[in-house]
Amino acid sequence: MVTAASILVLLIVAAYLIGRPLRASGALSDIVRFSDLWRWHGTVDRRTYALVGVAGVAIKHNIDRSIAAYFFGRGFSPLNYWVPPVQAIRTISLPSADATFLATMLAIALPFIWVGLAMTIRRLRSAGLPLWLVVLFFIPVANLGFFVLLSLIPPRPSKSGNTDGARDSAVGSFIPRDKLGRSAMACAS
Repeated sequence: MVTAASILVLLIVAAYLIGRPLRASGALSDIVRFSDLWRWHGTVDRRTYALVGVAGVAIKHNIDRSIAAYFFGRGFSPLNYWVPPVQAIRTISLPSADATFLATMLAIALPFIWVGLAMTIRRLRSAGLPLWLVVLFFIPVANLGFFVLLSLIPPRPSKSGNTDGARDSAVGSFIPRDKLGRSAMACAS
């Protein structure tokens, strides 16, 4: 059972993280500040994108699970994200408790949606892919494959720094530049 103390601890940890930079890797220069998560401009590397995405899902699920159990007396599992709320489309026909629950879950989701979209736009920019692909963020199940893909695609070099022409297209961004990456791709195919 989720207690008020566990929710308080979760809020204290979140407040602590707001004031501290998140370490994205072992390198001291590779730091993500909480304020950077909300920005739409610039780019983000694949490691930071993957770290923020996995941490965001874990934090969001635990917040959802805690709120659902503590305030609404409901169970909540990861499958709840994939079950389409068919009745929610007709909000007038929802019982009051269900409408309140759905509105609460939506309110909790908004900051996570913002960060997810901002990070995805920045990662698409870094990978040299069209920004309209961000619509895949909202398609259940497909968004998981999209996340994995964006976490694996290497950054695309700028046009001025691209001398080998290997990444002049979106397909070319899948071709690794180093020997180890090329060997791994050859073994995988």
